[in-house]
Order: sequence, then structure tokens, then C-alpha cells
Amino acid sequence: MNRKLVAFSFLASLMAFGSEASAATETANATATIITPLAIEKSASATNGGDLAFGLIVPGTGGTVTVANNGARSTTGGAVAVSNSLYTHSTAVFNVTGTAQSQLTITLPADGSVSIGNGSETMAVNDFARDGSVGAFALDGSGEASFRVGATLTVAEDQDPGDYTGTFDVTVAYN
Repeated sequence: MNRKLVAFSFLASLMAFGSEASAATETANATATIITPLAIEKSASATNGGDLAFGLIVPGTGGTVTVANNGARSTTGGAVAVSNSLYTHSTAVFNVTGTAQSQLTITLPADGSVSIGNGSETMAVNDFARDGSVGAFALDGSGEASFRVGATLTVAEDQDPGDYTGTFDVTVAYN
């Protein structure tokens, strides 16, 4: 065989071997999991419409009325909470549905962002709190959960009589 041909064949095989050794291929999977969209709704019950209600209040010298997230009502200052079966106090109650066992974040209104009104008169609602542990919140094995929300109402000494109403938003999101 010709020496030049042998040398060329040898170099060609080294080049082919070298290019195979310097390249590699691996295959990866591409995946996606579609989860159930979250839904939240106010829960009406026999004892309330699912709304946060502070009940009947006499302003006295002013103060606060708190409906705790466990349903207990308390006052500070001169505000007096009056018991009456027609105007009861209650927490807001929410039902959530989504993907089973999912961890959620619940966002309640920030202080200073909610007030209730009667014409030009208003009262601030602050210190929103939900029941359960402060951080974690998870849907059960059926993808359902519920929680209650309470808050504190600030009542002025010269608060005008009347029915005060307003709204607030509660947001749930997957972690």
C-alpha cells in the first residue's frame, strides 16, 4: 500500500474518532401538570350570610369593636356592643376549592384600606385576621377548605347612627 494512502487513512480515522469523542447527546423529558383553578366563595350559613358583621353598637365615648376570627366579640374604650338576636355579630366565612393537598397563601386587606360607610360617615376596619395558623394553609384530600375572617372596627364618639356597609377582598393563591 502506498505510504501516503496509509497515512491519510490513519489521519482520517483519528479525525473521525476525535469528533465522536468530543460530542455527546442526551435526551430529557418535557413535562407539565395542569392543576385545578382555585375558586373562593363567601359561605352563607344558617347563622349568617357569610359576611363580617359587628352587630349593634352604641358609640359611647368611642373605641373599637373586634370580631375575632373565632367569632368572639370584644370592645375597647367607650364603645358598647349590644346583644340582639336580629343584629348578631359574625365572622366572614370563605370556602376554597382547588387541587387536593395544595398549599395556599391567603391575602387579607391591609390596615387602612377598608372602611364601611353610611352616606358621608365612615368607620375604619383594620386588623383583619383569619382562623388557623398564620402561615400555612392547605386544601384537604378533596381539594376543599374553609376559613373565617375577623377584624376590628373603629367607632368615633360622635359616630352618626345608621347602617354602615362596605366590602373587602380576600385573595387565595397557590404557593
